[in-house]
Amino acid sequence: MAEKVGSDESIIPVVRFIFRLPFWLPIDPEREHLFGSQRFADPSHANQFPGDPVVHVTIHEVILNDENAPPAIRAGFIQGLAEVLGERPDVEADSSAFRAVSGAIPRQTWIEMAMPFAYMTHDQVEDELLTACFERGLSCLNQMLRAIRVVASRSGSVRPVNKEMLDPVAVALMEDPVTGEELGRNLFILHHRFVESLAERLVPDEEDSVSMYMELASFGHPHVKSREWLERAKDARFNRGDYEEALMCLQVSIERLFVGVVHSTGVDLGLSSTEVSSRVAEMAEPFKSLLTTHMPTIVGGRWSIESERGVLGRYWKHVYLKRNKVTHSGEQVSSADISQAFAVHDEVVDFLIGRLIAQPRKYPRTLVGLLGEPGLRKRGAWNRRIREAAEEFAREEGPYWEPWDTAGRQRQ
Repeated sequence: MAEKVGSDESIIPVVRFIFRLPFWLPIDPEREHLFGSQRFADPSHANQFPGDPVVHVTIHEVILNDENAPPAIRAGFIQGLAEVLGERPDVEADSSAFRAVSGAIPRQTWIEMAMPFAYMTHDQVEDELLTACFERGLSCLNQMLRAIRVVASRSGSVRPVNKEMLDPVAVALMEDPVTGEELGRNLFILHHRFVESLAERLVPDEEDSVSMYMELASFGHPHVKSREWLERAKDARFNRGDYEEALMCLQVSIERLFVGVVHSTGVDLGLSSTEVSSRVAEMAEPFKSLLTTHMPTIVGGRWSIESERGVLGRYWKHVYLKRNKVTHSGEQVSSADISQAFAVHDEVVDFLIGRLIAQPRKYPRTLVGLLGEPGLRKRGAWNRRIREAAEEFAREEGPYWEPWDTAGRQRQ
């Protein structure tokens, strides 16, 4: 990869990752691709690698010709890995535990990514070094995958990937950068999302919950949209590797959550439908005012975005402002970025729920509509008062989350 300079320095090895893509890549195999110039986080490391260090990506195509083998074996992880390594890998793994590839097309694309085993200036230094190197390589690979989608008219199922879309493990080889000698080999755990089992038929209670959710959505329940956008964010992150879309969906989910709370707390305060609509229109925009001016008035608490020491400050930096950079300048979102964004999202939701739970007499409809019995029980808030309120809501003829005049209730 590079020629070592000097003999009195400790050698920085090259790390080589080998893993399988979940789709076939329609590009000539066995060709090496070089990506990106980066600088070492520790400038002294550059002495061992003259010039800008790069990520080397090599594509391998594996064709498993045993047509009589069952698909799970024909598309096996170990068999493909053996083809790439040119030897039977000395690893213990059950092939059936890895993601299957369609038996109708017994072709696999395997990726090799090689790079210096050291931190670069753009790495997330809080990550463990092996993880930082893998994420760096994956970012480079995704440049190619996005280019294929942009340029090729027949890109098929090609799409950016993240760790959760791959097999649970990759192989990590350590090599001497001068001699190429292998210094060590290990399985590198990427995630713990093993092959999903076939879905089982829903039990009657679950089917009832599905029907109820669909009914809530059709009647305009104020908290349904937030949950749907959160699921879209999870899908973009975990199933499609689109971190930018995931971040934007996450921000929409948070905005819909707060707007839903403005609506439902207005209902709790006994406002009419016209008054609730005016309340939402007045408070929902601009979003910064909703967050820092109106939410403290509604639920109380400290809603400052000025310091990362507070949950709202962390949210403002890692979700809202990061989303703006994606929207306005096309900035890319890293794996560490999206992990931080989801963590902060959970903190914001917990903070808001904590403020609402502290006021059960004032906002019972909001609590029942936002959390339901399971969520309230989980937080130790399913007490006699809130249970009796929920039972009363269930006896009402109209939707309990709607203002009194549209739901057919008497004004309180």
